[in-house]
Amino acid sequence: MRNLMESLQMKMNECSLSHRLPLAAAASLSIALALSGCGGSSSNNTGGTTNFSSVTFVGDSLTAGYQNGSLLDTQQPHGYANLIAQQAGFKMVLPLIAPPGAPAVLELTSVNPLVITQASGTTSGRDDITVTPTDVAVPGAFVYDVLNTYSLPDPTTGQEEINALVLGYPGLLTGVPNSQYTLTVSEKPTTLFVWIGNNDALIADEAGTPDAMTPIDVFTSEYTQALGALAQTKAQLYVANIPDVTLVPYLVSGAEIIAEVEAQTGLPEAEVEAILGLLPTDYINLTTYATIPAIVGCAEVGPPCPLTTGILHAADIVTIQATVDAYNQVIDAVAAGVGATVVDINSVFADGYANGIVANGYTGTYAFLGGLFGLDGIHPTDTGYAVLANAFITTVNTTQNATIPLVGLDAIAKEDPLWPPNLPGAAQHGIAKPAAISKLNGRPVGKLPTYAQAKLISNLVLSNLPARARARIQAVNPSMLK
Repeated sequence: MRNLMESLQMKMNECSLSHRLPLAAAASLSIALALSGCGGSSSNNTGGTTNFSSVTFVGDSLTAGYQNGSLLDTQQPHGYANLIAQQAGFKMVLPLIAPPGAPAVLELTSVNPLVITQASGTTSGRDDITVTPTDVAVPGAFVYDVLNTYSLPDPTTGQEEINALVLGYPGLLTGVPNSQYTLTVSEKPTTLFVWIGNNDALIADEAGTPDAMTPIDVFTSEYTQALGALAQTKAQLYVANIPDVTLVPYLVSGAEIIAEVEAQTGLPEAEVEAILGLLPTDYINLTTYATIPAIVGCAEVGPPCPLTTGILHAADIVTIQATVDAYNQVIDAVAAGVGATVVDINSVFADGYANGIVANGYTGTYAFLGGLFGLDGIHPTDTGYAVLANAFITTVNTTQNATIPLVGLDAIAKEDPLWPPNLPGAAQHGIAKPAAISKLNGRPVGKLPTYAQAKLISNLVLSNLPARARARIQAVNPSMLK
């Protein structure tokens, strides 16, 4: 082990990256390799014992290459699935969606002042409806949807439209609807990458309460059925676990909001806390964050009307994290039962949150516009997706005697429009300088969206949830959907 760790450290030094090496265990070796981001593409890559002659990806928006609130042909190729295909040298077919994307993409035009808008227009659909995608992941999908949700010939909601765009063609041209499962089976895969269950957890952020999460017993049943069915393909299975969804910048910490309102009003911290009904240890999502001006305004003209719903207190955060841990125990057990290899995204995600990701001498963070998450506060940037790709590649390499080169983070970050040194006006605002991680109460902080932009982002997120997810939110916290 000592020689192996010394070799790893040498490799990381050669790549000029400064990530901290975690404890010397097999899982932490995977993390360090994934975060190091060395390597490049090659036409002579080997998957070791993995057969890449026919590869299918199953999952949700993270596997679909969703960015900035949209599935869009100029963004999808930057997703982790396509990066793995490029590095390993196997064929990949994406269900590319014409501009302005589905739904229309969020766009950043200025950092100071911060200007985020949504592109105008409506997508004309798939770039090519005659090709069958090998990335069948559908944004918004829960575990339940893998087996049970089919493409509809006449979709009416945003989620139904995305489902049809990904899964519907070319099948619907001849009247054949598909689910992720049926489309996967039809492709006769030799290798399957499955990352599903993120939305079963993420709904806690969107609803502002852990009560909306898929109950553990239901998750267990649905995951067992889904992975069991996919295992019947006899493909080699790689399954990823669920990250800590409380770490994404779609949630804003009470400490950051209190400091912001203090600066805006000149009021002392204790008074701001009373007006808002927030503690520094609380979190709220962008839907609730958008109501802060109304809360402050209420206190200016009469008795305070502090927030009463949509607050994730410290105990709620613990509940969400414990539920994610329980989901991951289910994933481990089910994966072991069908002979699947688990990709520990949870650990990679936590390491990136704690230490940041260094590329081109700049430390990217999980703060809003910190370089690793896009404009919707949920989905990764190009650089963030490259980190995820490296986690998958590292797992394949270390478990299957493969030699797939890792994605070079420096090269990706150099071209990533949302990597902080590349932001509009970055040089004038000092962003291009090498950065340390700025934290408040242990959480990375950066530039928050305006309240109006927060409302735009959250409306986009909530309006494209599956009907079953919206029904859950309506049942536990209807104020989120007003």
